[in-house]
Amino acid sequence: MPELVKMLTKYVITLKAFKHAKFASEETVCFEANVYANGKKIGYAQNDGRGGCTDVRTFDAKEKPLMDEVDAYFKTLPEEEHSYESGGKTHTYTSQPSLEDVVYGIACKLETCKGVTAFRLKDMPKGQWQIIKSAYTPKMQSYLESEYGDDLDEVMNAGLEVRV
Repeated sequence: MPELVKMLTKYVITLKAFKHAKFASEETVCFEANVYANGKKIGYAQNDGRGGCTDVRTFDAKEKPLMDEVDAYFKTLPEEEHSYESGGKTHTYTSQPSLEDVVYGIACKLETCKGVTAFRLKDMPKGQWQIIKSAYTPKMQSYLESEYGDDLDEVMNAGLEVRV
């Protein structure tokens, strides 16, 4: 992550008590988890795994002010551009970043990285990952850095939190 982005980061979003229900994951990842911003619990997230949105909410009045603050912050962020392939054409659209999308992205990474190390080299297409069937540890990070050097683009396991 560029240094400027680190300096502009206001919130670090993480998930704890993550539970994935593989048997119920039909179109999306079925999960539930507690959501934290800068180490403070702000609510609870769930996705029923049937293609719908991720629901992030709070049941505790003490968590609500920080949840509202994080939601308001997301509304100030610039829209992001996305693209997808269909019918031999590339289609592009923009959308407003949301806490729900960030939480779902983290859940997908947690599900993918369970017991394995996922990494991408600079010459690999975006979205494609190599998998090593070994848990991610500092020793594994050192191995990847020594084995691939400057060709190492990203280790998915190292990004299981999102800075916004």
